[in-house]
Amino acid sequence: MGVLTMPAELFGEKHGMRLTFVRPTAELEEGLSRIKSVLLESAGQTA
Repeated sequence: MGVLTMPAELFGEKHGMRLTFVRPTAELEEGLSRIKSVLLESAGQTA
């Protein structure tokens, strides 16, 4: 199991990152929730 990361430029966009997780959805929910919280906090928003 793992994570594949690709820069957004591969998809015609800039300043981004595509993350692909190779795990069952149930195992990802907590981790994705934590990532969301960090991203929202850094943008000055709340979940």
